[in-house]
Amino acid sequence: MRALLLVGLLPMLALPVAAERSKPVKELQTIYAEFQGFKDSQKFKNVCYSSSAPFAAWARKVNSLNANSGLEVMREVGVIPSDLWQLGMEYCRGTEKSVYAQDLDRSFYYALTDFKVKKGQQKVVRRDIACPSIISFNENRKAMDEGRYSDSEKIWKDGKCYPLYTGEVITGPVARDDVGSEGGSNTYVQVVRENGEKLWILAASFADE
Repeated sequence: MRALLLVGLLPMLALPVAAERSKPVKELQTIYAEFQGFKDSQKFKNVCYSSSAPFAAWARKVNSLNANSGLEVMREVGVIPSDLWQLGMEYCRGTEKSVYAQDLDRSFYYALTDFKVKKGQQKVVRRDIACPSIISFNENRKAMDEGRYSDSEKIWKDGKCYPLYTGEVITGPVARDDVGSEGGSNTYVQVVRENGEKLWILAASFADE
């Protein structure tokens, strides 16, 4: 089977593919499920994590898990428990539609949902950059390499590149393309998201398990 590895979007550790969820990850799944039950409630938006609020106990559970097993969780599923606390704050403040909050939301959704993988599909095991066109992919990579982070951010805001999330199910590769470049060439492969969207990534992102 083939697994998708990180080219370089966020500084993360290598993520092993675990057949069985660890106890800390199962605990985070439970905490995440609890969050789904109150994140949109007006009561939560009114009081957040204040000590007298019923949500303070939930916040303590998140922080305890992060302190005791945060690194183990990150290694296994690529998310940090403390970021779930931060996502809760985004909902409480009413900023859950921001790019930052939506990215966190999707990260936890894909990392903690037990998707079934069908024949020809695979799970992303480490977050990666993907783009609808190879041109956009190279524009983003060049901007990042040259430290032009505002240009890279604009590429993302314009919908020219997207993250593939840890745990997300994709189909592929469905196509390959060798593109010449100064000093050599790069091979790109095309993958398909469950919504049918086709995206290009570097072939080097794939490694046999």
